[in-house]
Amino acid sequence: MVMSHIFPLRSRIIGRLDCKSESLLHIGSGGVEARREILSVTAHGKMRILIPASSLKGVFRRRAELIFRSIGTQVLANLFYLKDEGVEVREKKEEEAVLWLLNQPNIYETLVSLGFGDDLDWLEVKNAEDLKRRWEERGADQNVRKKFKSMVEKYASTLHPICRLFGTQSVAAKVRFLDVLLDSRLVEKPGIAIDRKTLKVREHNLYFLESIPPLSFAVWFIADNLLPGEEESLLFACTLNSILQMPLELGARKSVGMGSIGLEGGNFWLVETEKDKSCTVLANPFKHSKPMGLREFINWLTAC
Repeated sequence: MVMSHIFPLRSRIIGRLDCKSESLLHIGSGGVEARREILSVTAHGKMRILIPASSLKGVFRRRAELIFRSIGTQVLANLFYLKDEGVEVREKKEEEAVLWLLNQPNIYETLVSLGFGDDLDWLEVKNAEDLKRRWEERGADQNVRKKFKSMVEKYASTLHPICRLFGTQSVAAKVRFLDVLLDSRLVEKPGIAIDRKTLKVREHNLYFLESIPPLSFAVWFIADNLLPGEEESLLFACTLNSILQMPLELGARKSVGMGSIGLEGGNFWLVETEKDKSCTVLANPFKHSKPMGLREFINWLTAC
């Protein structure tokens, strides 16, 4: 008997984004002391500055969210709002969201595959028709409402392009960024605190930020099953195009111009696993796959 994965690997992309910081950059460890140190690690006896993968994922996701609001699926945008852990039904949209769920094809089987088997048993539901009937007969039972709300939110997370791209607690990310380690000299950037009530400089609150001067660096990511023409691929392409035109803002003191990160180019190695039966290319894509440039990669993502 041949076993297959529920979500088989159809393609993998190894991506390198060529970035350049256009201003001072500070990613700190959250201190509030007068001298605020930059985040760093020691490797092979040498201190290296760290840009965590989580920070990169955060700025890319924020830009993608802004784009999704203008080009995204209207139903998802109208019924749900995004949270770090997934999506949540908008206030006063619960009934409309559940009715949307109940009209999805193969919804009973899909909910079972998403881990709701015990909840469906508790609801005494065996098929899609039972599911509709149980919702219509819910009355004032808050436990029933909570279970339906949980199901619709998790199901919507599996469809939402932002969740599919960057992941949630229940949806694996298609795009995974890697930590960036930098060798750079440091400069100290003085800063002051503003009292929000008086809008004046807060006394005795001068501090210094350890910062990186402008430099070029590479951001690496791995993308699994990011296929041409799919909604999340189109969104990722729009995100990259947007960064070409308007830099990202990363780290501290963005309001005073720090942390501006531009995109200058990149290389992208594609592994089509269905054609790579021996896994030769997957084992060493840099040797066996011809890289695409940034524009070519964006065009590939948007091809139908």
